[in-house]
Amino acid sequence: MKSTAKKVGLLLGCGFVVLGIILTTVGLGLSHFNMDQLYQRNNQHTEGRYEAPQKISVDLDDANISVFVSDTDQVNIISDGIELDAIQRADGTLVVKNKPNNRKWYELMELDWREIEVQIAIPAVYQGSVSIRSDYGDITLEGITLSDDLTVKQEDGDITLTDCNIAGDVLLEQDYGAVDLSHLTARNLTVDYSDGDMRLSDLTIADQLEVSGESGKTKLENVTAKGAVFGLEDGSIDIENTQYEEKVLMELDYGAINLNGVTAQLLDFDVEDGDVEGMLLGSKADYKVGTQIEDGESNLKTSHEGEKEIRAKIEYGNLNLRFEK
Repeated sequence: MKSTAKKVGLLLGCGFVVLGIILTTVGLGLSHFNMDQLYQRNNQHTEGRYEAPQKISVDLDDANISVFVSDTDQVNIISDGIELDAIQRADGTLVVKNKPNNRKWYELMELDWREIEVQIAIPAVYQGSVSIRSDYGDITLEGITLSDDLTVKQEDGDITLTDCNIAGDVLLEQDYGAVDLSHLTARNLTVDYSDGDMRLSDLTIADQLEVSGESGKTKLENVTAKGAVFGLEDGSIDIENTQYEEKVLMELDYGAINLNGVTAQLLDFDVEDGDVEGMLLGSKADYKVGTQIEDGESNLKTSHEGEKEIRAKIEYGNLNLRFEK
């Protein structure tokens, strides 16, 4: 009986809330109230030009951030839907943050779901480093050239890098969203993500490539690097037309590893539950083979001859590798 009364009371309460919203909307309409007054972002805008600093540091709460090439030697920043503070520090760093909000408490009650946009234009060849951190929103970098490092840290949103030439290291950290990198050059590339899909295509990494994630799909195509480490808890690793000069380690808890047109000095697979299959460049005679499979099958026999090497440790799953020749 008490449970029924609670349900009835809850339904009546929800009904009164909905009725109140309807009556409020009708009343505002009849009084010709300008609904735009509820949207505080209309008057939030920032635009400025700054002498090219040694480092750009962007730290925002919620915004879509795009970085691209300017036609000047300055750094140009434009934001819509948000006010920014851009401060040039004595150490040569341009720091971009959210402007402190001094509005009264009732002015914070806004009804605005429009996306916030921040655009940053840098010189065609920027002599410095760039660091970007954002809680929510997409981050896009296109056509930029840096003489130093690039760091992007994000909680929720997509990260896209296209036609970028980074002389230093690239570090990407992300919790949720997609990562899409294409036509990128860098000294080292490190990607650390929690949940999402990753696509890396047409990359030239001078030294080490490291990718680690919890769940999702990781796909590489047309990538060259000296060495690589891939670690994934749950998902798939697909690698196509990729060459490594030294060791490549692939660690997978649950899922599958698919290879097509891949070679390395040492291919090392460590799989808990999943299959490893695909085609390697070269012939079978090029590779030494050592396998340790607890529950599954392998199409490769142990071999102690060859300039390159395949090592496979699989608890549950199969090893099925073919060769180009």
